[in-house]
Amino acid sequence: MAWRRKLANLLTSEGASRAWSAAASIVTIITLPLVLLQVWDLGDQHSNREVQILLSIDQQLVGEKNAAIRHRIRRRQPLLERAGGPFTREELGDYLDVLEGLASMEARKLVRLDELDDWHGYTITVTYRHPEILPFIREERHGDPENYAGFEDLGRRITGLARTRGAPPETTITSDRSKAR
Repeated sequence: MAWRRKLANLLTSEGASRAWSAAASIVTIITLPLVLLQVWDLGDQHSNREVQILLSIDQQLVGEKNAAIRHRIRRRQPLLERAGGPFTREELGDYLDVLEGLASMEARKLVRLDELDDWHGYTITVTYRHPEILPFIREERHGDPENYAGFEDLGRRITGLARTRGAPPETTITSDRSKAR
């Protein structure tokens, strides 16, 4: 029992108090750089995940049908069969689903708007500005008012960024028939 009393006095004395404070300071000094390294590493992991997401979206956009739709959009040509284009509503919907997924990733803060703009800003802008897209989205909303809401919001914001960079509006459709003449 005497040893317990001696140990208690040793641990609660003024010298012990200074030793405990010094030990706490040393632990703080040693662990602070480790904590900062972990925070930096988390940021690096976010950047890597962001690039993986953007590459995945890029792969989906270069698929055969999506690439053909994207090229017709960039040339401002008709898309849907009813407008003289070669694509069905389902094919255009599949293309917009990819961009809706991208909007969802940005809304969840998995992709930053500036990175998204760097990688796919032009595609989003010309798609959003194509005269068949917004009417198509409105028609698709009859079944679900949230259909393509993410893409529409993202298109508005990215197009706003494009305007600040001086990008011209692209809203005129060039008919395949008028090109053939």
